[in-house]
Amino acid sequence: MPSSRRSYGKASAWKKSGINVLHLRGSLTEMAAQHGALLKDQIRQGAIPYLGQKNAHLVSEAPLFKDRPWLGRLANQLIHIFVHKPMLSHVPRQYVEEAQALARAAGIPYDYCEQAMVQADTLVVLLRYFLGTHVLGQMAGGFPGCTSVVATGKATGGRGIIHARNMDYPAVGPWDANATIFYCDPEGADSHQRYVGITTAGVHSPGITAVNEAGLTLAAHFHCSKSVSPFGTPIQVIGSEIARRARTIGQAVDIAGNFERAGSWSIVVTSAREDDAAVIEMTHGKLSVRHAQDGHLVHTNHFRDPEFQQKEVLLSASVANDYASRYHRALQLLAEHQGEIDRGTVARILADHFDRETGKIRSQGNTISVITTVTSMIAELSHGRFWVGNSDKSPTCLGDYAGFRLDESFEDFDRHEPEIFSWSTAGAATIRGTPKEEAFQLFRDAYVAFHTEYDLKRAAECAELATKADPDEGHFHLAHGHFRMRLAQPERGLEAFLLASKCALSPHMQQVTKLFLGQALDCVGRREEAVGYYNRLTQAIDPHVSDEAAVCLRQPYNTERATRMAFDLQFCDSLEYA
Repeated sequence: MPSSRRSYGKASAWKKSGINVLHLRGSLTEMAAQHGALLKDQIRQGAIPYLGQKNAHLVSEAPLFKDRPWLGRLANQLIHIFVHKPMLSHVPRQYVEEAQALARAAGIPYDYCEQAMVQADTLVVLLRYFLGTHVLGQMAGGFPGCTSVVATGKATGGRGIIHARNMDYPAVGPWDANATIFYCDPEGADSHQRYVGITTAGVHSPGITAVNEAGLTLAAHFHCSKSVSPFGTPIQVIGSEIARRARTIGQAVDIAGNFERAGSWSIVVTSAREDDAAVIEMTHGKLSVRHAQDGHLVHTNHFRDPEFQQKEVLLSASVANDYASRYHRALQLLAEHQGEIDRGTVARILADHFDRETGKIRSQGNTISVITTVTSMIAELSHGRFWVGNSDKSPTCLGDYAGFRLDESFEDFDRHEPEIFSWSTAGAATIRGTPKEEAFQLFRDAYVAFHTEYDLKRAAECAELATKADPDEGHFHLAHGHFRMRLAQPERGLEAFLLASKCALSPHMQQVTKLFLGQALDCVGRREEAVGYYNRLTQAIDPHVSDEAAVCLRQPYNTERATRMAFDLQFCDSLEYA
């Protein structure tokens, strides 16, 4: 077999089991340049250019700016002055130099790297301080998720600590198609310890998902809180400092505490040497630590600290249900396998598609595996191993895993392939290898067309194919209906919403579907039937639903409003983003 090795200075790159594997060596700045040079073609087509322009696009598509491009440009200029510049002023010079080196080597504008570094932190600051409901628009589809599951001690029956992690990030396509792990062997003044970043081509930060030679794992989790500020450091920097320098959980906590945070985040840290795990919950000005209990630790995207919960912002009832459902389902599965948790157990947890609210295995619902799962990792650092999902399409947790060693030797790396872990679906509530997975990939095509390629017509066509492949999945029908409404095709939207109403949906989404039915009926001139739906919703438990129904009772919903509706394809309850 011919070698796939490519070299640049002291660094080398391989393509192994569908994953870019980099061995970087030198100063921090030199390693960033090596990354940029070795993967420049993928970087140019990958997540960095996409994320570097994402926020500006989201703002331009917001209701207030969509027909006023000059106002959108002005808003983005103000965001740069009042959000980006203060935030970037809190980024240590070293990280700026690394981003500049990577951009030069890859041949992309440095601005892309700069904007990608602060993308998620910027969104939550905008939501809190500046834009809110007036211009939120499709920012609803811009926020990350994530699920971490940790088992240790008696929970694994003496197998050591296991950390499994799904990274859910709305960069489907650019991110998952370019999976990358980069081994960093820093030299000179930067030689604190070796570490491995598990990301995508061009994202040189190990502060999102990482392992290091001290036996620590790291996984960043997004939160939405009122306690945020542009006068703080973005999470990628804080997490990177932990991956590069921390040797214990206590040191990780200290490093996080040394930075003022811009956004609201948690970082899950596990330590093989200490046989322990902790979640560092962070907002601007405050930090809280929660350790594993009874050998278990689970974290998704809602704070567990009561003080932090008081200022938490849950963007919609569906978002709140999703966070809670993933959390409780993972805890349930850990408890069911107490004492025998191993790599296969956590792989099945990451790939779980059981929706607690409907009691069914669903293609798309409040499940652990979701459309935006673009990185999946299982770390067994008690044995010096970690595994990375090697599917090039989300959700990466449904595919196999490629295994790597923390102390990987690159002397003979040309001559062997990573071990492949093809986990068993026996006893799993998953869609892996079923017709539902095929349908889900059609829905993923719709997601990419809408959220990544901004092609509404193709998104509608792909969503319609998904409904035919899995006609029992109400979420697919809701998405298809949304697209038809946006395309000023209310008759087809109404048909899709009627099909959704016959499917298993959560109680909340049943009410939302009735609201959408009323709105579609209004758009096709069937006002009396629409009013019937609205009247039944005025006492809805969710005030967002009842308030919107009241608005529609006062003034008929129309096609113009429908073509402006903003929604996140993962949740489909656009009215609530506020």
